[in-house]
Amino acid sequence: MFKKFISVVGALLLVVTITLTIFTNASPMALLNNYQLNYNLTHPTKDTIFINNVIPFKWDHGYYFSPYVELKDIKKHINVKHFPDKLYNDDQAHIIYVYKGHVEAIVNGLGRSRGYWFYFSLSQVYRFTPKDDLTFTVRKQTNGIYEYVLKS
Repeated sequence: MFKKFISVVGALLLVVTITLTIFTNASPMALLNNYQLNYNLTHPTKDTIFINNVIPFKWDHGYYFSPYVELKDIKKHINVKHFPDKLYNDDQAHIIYVYKGHVEAIVNGLGRSRGYWFYFSLSQVYRFTPKDDLTFTVRKQTNGIYEYVLKS
């Protein structure tokens, strides 16, 4: 009975993984990384965070793109072999983490649905690496959404 249960759960996980991969055009690992990162950012434990302490995966470059940066410009900046186009939305900011030429995670969507906002700078494109170890002030708004404001 237990083996049958494990087999059914395993089959369901495989179907969910394949479905998400097809519909988002993202790797299963990127989807898992997004989930882990979103969890960390919606459950802060301090008023100040270092970006390297909340990112639970390897990355060598991060990019912030303000809303309305075109997809072709994003692809030009990040220079990866494969980009999950279906995760792009022109009226939203995107934070993209890359490791060895592959997209590891994409943070996009509206803050009210995600549970947090990032404020990087006034520029349309902001590039950073783990060596920069960016520091953010964390503030919880009255609506429960967390603001992450880059410290200068």
